Amino acid sequence: MESWRDDASQESQDDLDAMCETALDRAINAITKRGSLYPFAVTVSLGGSVGLSMVQLGPDGPVDGNAVAEVYWRVLRSQRDELRACTLVLDTRIPSLKSDAIRLDSEHREGIALRLLAPYQRRRLPRRLDLGEFHLEAGTATIWT
Repeated sequence: MESWRDDASQESQDDLDAMCETALDRAINAITKRGSLYPFAVTVSLGGSVGLSMVQLGPDGPVDGNAVAEVYWRVLRSQRDELRACTLVLDTRIPSLKSDAIRLDSEHREGIALRLLAPYQRRRLPRRLDLGEFHLEAGTATIWT
């Protein structure tokens, strides 16, 4: 089976790995501490710095996950000339697994687009998150098309 890494540069592999690690750590921390995950983005600048990006939606902003994602994609598209890569992080549901999941939609300017789903179950006592088997699939390019 061919992996996305087979044709990816070392820089793009490092960028995507760093973003995913940061995104998962932040998402797990948020769900464990607050019980919920507000969408956020992780970016890699042209210089290679990993950063977090939060979009202020306001009281009348979209609540639907897909609408929130579109707001983020619009903001990230406007910043694409200053970025090498970005990941949008959302809380989602996987009906086939009957599980909540952390969803990472990642994209690199080299043309790589990936979606990672990390199923989880939240335990109240003690507060922790039990992660299931990760699912990685090809994503849809929205920033660098």
